[in-house]
Amino acid sequence: MTLNELKINIKWWESKRWLYNVLVGLSGIVSIFNVLAESPYDWTFDDTIGVII
Repeated sequence: MTLNELKINIKWWESKRWLYNVLVGLSGIVSIFNVLAESPYDWTFDDTIGVII
């Protein structure tokens, strides 16, 4: 792979990365809500901060 091909590949990935990050974030949020819906755990503000960090 030449340096030019590498730059083209990186540019392509950078244009798609925002969509990938959004999809990963949404799947994480859905997973958290599914787990919380099935457990008796009380969600707190500290938990929210921990997930964000």
